[in-house]
Amino acid sequence: MISVFYCRCDDTFVPDGISGYRKRKIEEAALQSVRLQQIAAAKVLKAGFSVYGLEEKDIVYTKNANGKPYVENCPGVYFSLSHTSEIAVASFSGKETGIDCERSDRNISDRVFEKMFTENERRAYENERVRLWTAYESYCKYTGKGIERSNRDFEIPYFESEFEGNGIYFRRFSVYGCDVTLCAREKTEYVLKEIR
Repeated sequence: MISVFYCRCDDTFVPDGISGYRKRKIEEAALQSVRLQQIAAAKVLKAGFSVYGLEEKDIVYTKNANGKPYVENCPGVYFSLSHTSEIAVASFSGKETGIDCERSDRNISDRVFEKMFTENERRAYENERVRLWTAYESYCKYTGKGIERSNRDFEIPYFESEFEGNGIYFRRFSVYGCDVTLCAREKTEYVLKEIR
């Protein structure tokens, strides 16, 4: 089971019971829009860790060599976090997952599109570049290898809501005008819950 929590980035109230790391991320945000994203991130992380009987304030974060965050003091609890100007979203599971969200109207430049994706991917997603981007980035977060194209050995086929193949599962959904893609090793039930 994968638990997915999302929250709008529109609340200025900083929740109680969050880690010093999260508090610093909020306090160090130079722009109000980034501060709101960090507050929403704190809320989804707090909700997600509570599923495992954990309090976010007690979480010790660490990163792998490529920068993917892990929970150092709770082996077997995996999470992935993403945020835009509209929402923050996080996935939690007993296995690796990756999640990404982007505003549906985000512009993916021709230069980035040409550099990051294969000819088949560009042809399939020419008019839906954000959908391809969130699938790709969720895969990068799932593997923990970073966002270099050389880190994958398959093409992302066009899919509407879900795809399973090549030892990868993608699930796509839309929340508040944002495209969200979840990536896992295999098709798994998931629960989607909004945090207010």
